[in-house]
Amino acid sequence: MSLANNSGGTKSALSSKDFQKVGHDHRPQKEEPEAHFTFLLLFDKVSGSPNVHYHMVDPTSQQKIFPKENTFTAKQVKDICGYKPVVFQGCLYIIGGKDWNTGVLSARVYKYDPRLNEWKAVKDLNNARYGCTAEVLGGYLYVIGGMVTGKRVSDSVERYDQPSDLWTEVAPLPSPRIDHASCVFNGAIYVSGGTFDLDYPGSNSFWCYDPGEKAWKDVDDGETYLPHERSSHVMCPLDNNKIIILGGQVFDQDAYCEMDEPNIYQYNLPDSQVTQEIRKTWYMDLPRMAIPRCNSCIVLIGTNLWMIGGFSYNKRTPIKTASYYDTVKKRWKNAFQLPDHHYDNMEGVMLVVPTSNGNFRFQDRFIYSQWLMW
Repeated sequence: MSLANNSGGTKSALSSKDFQKVGHDHRPQKEEPEAHFTFLLLFDKVSGSPNVHYHMVDPTSQQKIFPKENTFTAKQVKDICGYKPVVFQGCLYIIGGKDWNTGVLSARVYKYDPRLNEWKAVKDLNNARYGCTAEVLGGYLYVIGGMVTGKRVSDSVERYDQPSDLWTEVAPLPSPRIDHASCVFNGAIYVSGGTFDLDYPGSNSFWCYDPGEKAWKDVDDGETYLPHERSSHVMCPLDNNKIIILGGQVFDQDAYCEMDEPNIYQYNLPDSQVTQEIRKTWYMDLPRMAIPRCNSCIVLIGTNLWMIGGFSYNKRTPIKTASYYDTVKKRWKNAFQLPDHHYDNMEGVMLVVPTSNGNFRFQDRFIYSQWLMW
């Protein structure tokens, strides 16, 4: 079929295929996924400051953090010390603590959703507490030990269920604990060291919680304890078959005072496929810490175990150095110096943040190659 045009000529009719060629494509376009970046958030748990400092994780190597520090303000931690930050289901939770001015303990729990850039209060703890640890296991958030009202060190363990917004008491620790360390490993929660009374030195206790049995027990049926008492230390699972325990303080009987613990302990699962020379429960032939410290932040980024801030009992001074332990090469490196803030009792968490969040700065990723540490 032909159509006459104004000049007297003819032109071909457009078929349905021709309309498909020249018309607009009205098919729904697939949206590009929003970019996300990981940040290390640092919390000063001593001074009551509302400032939260953060560093971007190098998106190229996924092993290091940028030295450049940024800051945002969280009024939820203003005038609060000894609280516990933890990431659960992609959100940041701030748990408990103590009023810096009055000393009154808090049962409040706050949740920050980085996708919405929004804070909200969730259900209070059953027991106000500070100095606790917190772990995520099996879709639940567990809060472990710490000091409760009446200046009493507690054995209480609470479990938070997010859908119902409820805290439930579960099996208590074998003994009250504060200044202990904890981590999730091999489908269980492990707790080490700490003390039942702040007037006493640390312990060599080593426990685990089996969520199936809903009970705490001594690791390896009581045959395994820490090689040395310690407190205010940290622990981190590694390679699904070992736990690294490092930092903290010990009581030196000769000097009769508290000292930094520079030695690293490595706990190996009894049936783990580790190399022949370390096929034993505790392996301690590891390089000593470059800068011994207690109450420091610890995070595993790639294969690097980062330690930031903390306090040295030997030098009686806060540590203003970010160091990391290369778990592959088994060596320490002091990465960079930190700005002047309070570092006596640091806590760090890793949070994934979308670029739509206006509370965070994402420009650092464009200049990572300029840092001298790369």
